[in-house]
Amino acid sequence: MEPFFLPKDNGGGIIHYSEPEHPLNYGGVDSLLGKLAGSIGVAETETVTQRIKALVSLSGVPPENRSEYCFFLNEWLVSQASGVYWNYTARDVYLSIKKSMLETPERFVSLNEWKKHFSDFILYLHALMRKERPRYAFIGEALTWIEAHFAEDISMTMAANYVSVNYTWFSEKFREQTGMHFSEYLNRLRVEKAKAILGSGRYMVYEAAGLSGYQDVKYFQKVFRKITGVSPGEWRRKNKEP
Repeated sequence: MEPFFLPKDNGGGIIHYSEPEHPLNYGGVDSLLGKLAGSIGVAETETVTQRIKALVSLSGVPPENRSEYCFFLNEWLVSQASGVYWNYTARDVYLSIKKSMLETPERFVSLNEWKKHFSDFILYLHALMRKERPRYAFIGEALTWIEAHFAEDISMTMAANYVSVNYTWFSEKFREQTGMHFSEYLNRLRVEKAKAILGSGRYMVYEAAGLSGYQDVKYFQKVFRKITGVSPGEWRRKNKEP
């Protein structure tokens, strides 16, 4: 058992780490995460599995950096689950439960338990995405573009132009593949982003609105309440990090 996990009889969970003597090189980690992200739902399962193992093996991570490293990986996955993959986590019960568990890593009592949940989430998501892979490649390209530009003043016309597809055809296939109109998809993505921003506790509601793509705060509040059932302010009070 790694030193930054406590046994259950001592309260369980991860010990908060102090500033390491040799700071972690996030550039190398980002490169590995980029390769993993690029393979989820696309590559062979064996490739995804090997990339997960390369990340969680910890073989090249100094002992004093391991807590920081694991927290970084965990935060990345939770962020991806709420952002890029929100459409899957929001409607799949298993993924939703796994995401909730990863959002509270202090509950894991061993490194191996955390590794299992980290790996299970990604492999399950990978299998689900391969099964539901868009019939039309341009929809996948459009979703990636939307994820990168959600905070900007974008429209379905811009998305259709980006993938060089007729507006009417794009609209029809977008709804067919995602189960919703473009505007609803964009609003749901923006609200998921806003929830993460508000949850950090560092931003006011009007700031979260702008950062998630809404210039009109009142409209943001209306959309947020419609999707979540509570106002942005209420959500912030109940969910902000301690």
